[in-house]
Amino acid sequence: MSTRVDLDGGAWASIESLRALSAIDVNTGSDTSPAAGLKANIALARDLPRQLRLRGIGGQIVIDFAPIAKRDRGTLEQVLRAAFKAETAETVLIGWTAMGLFELNRKRDRILLSRLAGGHDGGEMSDLRQALHS
Repeated sequence: MSTRVDLDGGAWASIESLRALSAIDVNTGSDTSPAAGLKANIALARDLPRQLRLRGIGGQIVIDFAPIAKRDRGTLEQVLRAAFKAETAETVLIGWTAMGLFELNRKRDRILLSRLAGGHDGGEMSDLRQALHS
């Protein structure tokens, strides 16, 4: 599965998972209008629960949203809360860091899709193979 997720208006996000955390970076693409950052961020926020579920992502997740005015952070956070309201996996929206990143924790409920698909698994696949063959 690609790390790139296309969003409305030519914007896109990159979702990458490592052992310690998953990082998401939101980009506005070629749209440089003042509203582009908020539009791209809201598009990702609405799709984020589905993307995390599809990819099997859990644990600490840090999002580097496209630049927006501090006054728009509340709007974005409301969209995130609404998007995760129906989510079955336990998710805690921690909030904004001093560096302007957004942090959340989601309960891990399965092995990452990228690791099942042959990515680097840090030993998890050998654990899975061992469990299947015992």
